[in-house]
Amino acid sequence: MANGSLSEIEAGLPTWAVAIADRLDFFRSRHFSKHSISELTAVLAALRRRVAAPGGGDQALLAFLHACLALLEEAAASRTDLASISRDLVTLCDMARTSLHGDCDDRPLMAHEDNMKDLSGASRWAARVPGRVVWLAAMVAEVPDAEGEAAVMLVNDLAAVDADFPLRALRVASRA
Repeated sequence: MANGSLSEIEAGLPTWAVAIADRLDFFRSRHFSKHSISELTAVLAALRRRVAAPGGGDQALLAFLHACLALLEEAAASRTDLASISRDLVTLCDMARTSLHGDCDDRPLMAHEDNMKDLSGASRWAARVPGRVVWLAAMVAEVPDAEGEAAVMLVNDLAAVDADFPLRALRVASRA
C-alpha cells in the first residue's frame, strides 16, 4: 500500500480487516470516494483497539458480518431497485445469520440465489452478499490463507449495492 500511515495503522489487524482496508483505500483513490483517508484510518485505529482485547477479533468479525446483513436489509426495504427481490434478500440474510451461528455453509444460500431469476444491476450484487458473508466467516475459521480474498469479494459486492456500506459496516465492527 502506498500510504505509509495506512500501512502502519493496519499492523495488528486481522487479515480480513487489512484486505477490507486495502480495498476501501483503492476505492477511495481510484473512484474518488467521498471518504477521506483520515476517516478510514480513524475507523481502523478503533478496530485495532477492539481486536486487541481478548476475543475482540472474533467479536469484530461477527459485528462486521452482521452489519453487512443489516445494511443489505435496510437497502432492500428502502430502495425501489431492490424491491422485486426484497423478500428473497430477507430470507437470504436470515439464512446467513443461522449459518454464521452454525456450520458456516454457504451452499444453501448459493442455491437460493441461483433460483432467483433475471438478476441485474444492484439486485445481482445484493443477492450475493449473504453468501459472501458466510463464506468469509468460513474462510477465517477454516482456510486463513483465503480470508483476504473472501473479504475483498464481500466488499466488492457490498459496495456495488452502496458504495458507503463497506465503511459503515467496518465502523460498526470497530465499536467496542
